[in-house]
Amino acid sequence: MKKFLSICLILSIVSIQGAEFLSPDRIEKGMEGFGLTSFTGSEIDTFNVKILGVLKGAGVGHTIILARLEGGPLKETGVLSGMSGSPVFVNGKLIGAVAYAWIFSKEPICGIQPIEEMLKASTVKGVDLKKLVPLKNILSISGVGSSPFLDSLSGRYDMEVIPSGKAKEVVKKLGVGSPCGVVLVDGDANIAVLGTITYINDKTVYAFGHSAFLSGKCRLPFSSAYVTALLPSIYSSFKFLVPSEIVGSVDFDGFSGIRARIGQMPEWTEYEIKIGGMDRKYRLAKANFLYSYLIGTLTFENLIEAIGGDYAGTAKGKISISLSSPMAGNRKIEWKLFSSGEDLHRKLSMEISSLIDILINNPYDTLNLRSISLNLNVSNKVMGYKLKEIKLLKSEFKPGEKADIHLVFSRYRMGDTTLIVYLNMPSIEGDYKIIAGSGSSLYDKSIKEILGSNLKIGISRYLSYLEKRPYNNQLRVELVSKGNRLGGTLLPQFPPSIEMIYRGEFSKGEYVIRRVKKFLDGEIYGIKKAEIKIKQNSLGEK
Repeated sequence: MKKFLSICLILSIVSIQGAEFLSPDRIEKGMEGFGLTSFTGSEIDTFNVKILGVLKGAGVGHTIILARLEGGPLKETGVLSGMSGSPVFVNGKLIGAVAYAWIFSKEPICGIQPIEEMLKASTVKGVDLKKLVPLKNILSISGVGSSPFLDSLSGRYDMEVIPSGKAKEVVKKLGVGSPCGVVLVDGDANIAVLGTITYINDKTVYAFGHSAFLSGKCRLPFSSAYVTALLPSIYSSFKFLVPSEIVGSVDFDGFSGIRARIGQMPEWTEYEIKIGGMDRKYRLAKANFLYSYLIGTLTFENLIEAIGGDYAGTAKGKISISLSSPMAGNRKIEWKLFSSGEDLHRKLSMEISSLIDILINNPYDTLNLRSISLNLNVSNKVMGYKLKEIKLLKSEFKPGEKADIHLVFSRYRMGDTTLIVYLNMPSIEGDYKIIAGSGSSLYDKSIKEILGSNLKIGISRYLSYLEKRPYNNQLRVELVSKGNRLGGTLLPQFPPSIEMIYRGEFSKGEYVIRRVKKFLDGEIYGIKKAEIKIKQNSLGEK
């Protein structure tokens, strides 16, 4: 998709000048009118409308107008996904937008969202009528294929995923009934949510007749679009829609539709993926709730292409993120990546998506992700160590004793391997745990514990902590003590008498008192634990 251009060069806004509205209270069964939508290209087509009644919803002031549609291909297709937002007029006045339908309906009967509701810009759900559901938004994709991230996105927001191809037509005219879109990804791939414009007031556009994501206030790229074909279906007929030019940004996504401002510059996050000699550049819609889906989808697609058909291999590299926040200022975070396995494309894209999620969904500050860069080298050789068990010669040790920790690993298409590490036992008697696993897994676990503990560490310390995340091929063996937590401070084990005195002031916790690190030549999978006891006279001694 081309870069944002001056509106005066690419856009001629076509609106109903001085358009009047007709309230649902004045609409009666049997009234007739017309609607506007596009069945091919960007041309506006007309269809006939006959009012069947007005349905009262659960919310005060919320209603849905029931109507039968006729004309064009509608007898064959029924109500089409992609018609969401198509304006309907009765007695020359705008009553609302085509927005709802019944699944498996044999006739083109729809629910019309009143224009009055669309202008309210509310995120409060009103109508709740069984079997009557919002028309599916079209999720148009180009440059990417199916992925668990895309499936999750379309499933969560009930969208019809349609391959669109790259835009070949520049849409210069935008009016009521025109196709339009919310662009999620631009550049070497395109992902957009598409529907129809209902009403234009100066440079403010109302569209869809129901939400895209119900995200409320936002700043998502808004585009013109066009229709390439129609597909009749018993389950759900739909338009093949393609996004065209960025013409503004959506500033509100509510229950009754979206609102866009023509000429308002959208906000983007740059995402560059370099894998070997391949270099792809994308622009992502700036929205925290979308990042994990979009970054996961693009990473998944590029890894499939880089690795090949068997999807097995090893990837090494890093991901760099430039960000800013009111409290932390401008920062750059860099994570080292080492991933290997039979399902590398899925595993690594999930890891990267999760890291982004941990970053943006922090409890300390709102982060603005300016750019993301992923740089990887991949091979078709699987290099992995799956931790099977921790073997100990005994379970009780004396204070200060040096313990042999035997770690048994299974190797990819190889036999088992045993690695021995040594830990010096502490001088304090008590119950302890030995935990072994990859440094990154144990580090991620500690991050989740920090988030779950409500510790007020602040965004700067949190980002610094995230930056220290180690490679997946770093082995960590940790000796963990059960202890007490006083506020945010971890304290050692106390005798029962002391715990009784300060009961209610302490909360139980665990903390690492010994740690051994080793680097292996492959990724480490799994975390294992073993319980031990430190006693002055260990088991078997008199």
